Amino acid sequence: MIGNDINNIIQDSIYWDIVNWSKAIVFWESILKCVPNNAKVLELGCGANGGLSLWLASKGYNVICSDHIEITDETKNIHKQYHLENRIEYKIIDALSIPYSDYFDIICFKSVLGGIVRNNNLEVAEQVILQIQKALKLGGVLLFTENLSSSLLHKLLRGRYGALKNNWRYFTTAEIKELFSKFNSFNYKTFGFTGCFGRNENQRRFFGRIDSEVFDKILPENLNYIISGIAEK
Repeated sequence: MIGNDINNIIQDSIYWDIVNWSKAIVFWESILKCVPNNAKVLELGCGANGGLSLWLASKGYNVICSDHIEITDETKNIHKQYHLENRIEYKIIDALSIPYSDYFDIICFKSVLGGIVRNNNLEVAEQVILQIQKALKLGGVLLFTENLSSSLLHKLLRGRYGALKNNWRYFTTAEIKELFSKFNSFNYKTFGFTGCFGRNENQRRFFGRIDSEVFDKILPENLNYIISGIAEK
């Protein structure tokens, strides 16, 4: 796929603050060079658009697109727009009870742990990570991206307008590093500061460019609002 197809897939894979969250995909690209196309791939918590399944299917992988509830027709239709439905299988899978062992080469998720954990119960996050480790083959990789707690300003705005008012859990980098400390290797990057403040995607795109040109280069990692990781079993 070339040109507009690639750009559209990235947009439909990320769909919100695209400039910042798509940096996760750029980070993951390096590891995919080492993963053959016959790899077994799972997306957990696909949400409303199955974005990571879309992206990985466009890279030539066959993907299980899963969520804890039935996958919607809306999600399937997005995949059909790119004629990738034959590369994607849909299943209901609870991240706290993944019915596979030593099976997947790649498992991925975006903004899943914060919704599962809520109410600050980090033991739930630990259970999810243990289930992912169980389901991965030796040498398999987890690709993930999550929201960080970031600054006081982020906390205030999330409490008033965002998911914090629904008890969404935002992590610190220290908590994330501890969660993935039992993997054989773990690498991560953080990015994004102002992009999430945009009221629409045009504004978020504008702020995201400022993040890329300025804030990503000068802010300490604990003030970024996104973390992306590669964890190898």
